[in-house]
Amino acid sequence: MRTFDIKNENGDLIGFEVQNLFIGRNKVVKTIASITGSEILLRPRLFDGTEIFCEFRLEGENFIVEEPFGDNSRYFIAHKNGAKTEQLNIVKSVFECLNPFVGFQALFVTLLVLVILINVFRIASNFIAQDKCLDSSGMWSNKQCIYAATKGPE
Repeated sequence: MRTFDIKNENGDLIGFEVQNLFIGRNKVVKTIASITGSEILLRPRLFDGTEIFCEFRLEGENFIVEEPFGDNSRYFIAHKNGAKTEQLNIVKSVFECLNPFVGFQALFVTLLVLVILINVFRIASNFIAQDKCLDSSGMWSNKQCIYAATKGPE
């Protein structure tokens, strides 16, 4: 996942942002919770529009995750006091390795397989219906069986 660095006047990394188009608040918290040694102190609540929706501790340092203005295209992750820390680099590297499209890829493959199976079933059932029609001395036309006038369906 692409991250956007926030640096101080000395060029030190003091925070970073991630786009929230394909990752929600709960996924951010789950990602942070997956970091060894992390402790979630504040989790997002349902229908809670507060800007700071997550606080966590990593190796003794406290961090926040916020959605500026409560409605932004990016989440901001930084040390609670705006300090430069090595732990922030750990968190940033986890988000850089995150692939938010994995769920979308699985959904896409599932839908593709479903479409293929539906088409195969449709073709097979049409073939079987045509075969039954011809076996009963009917005539197949426009995807329907037409029987001779002297002989009805069996």
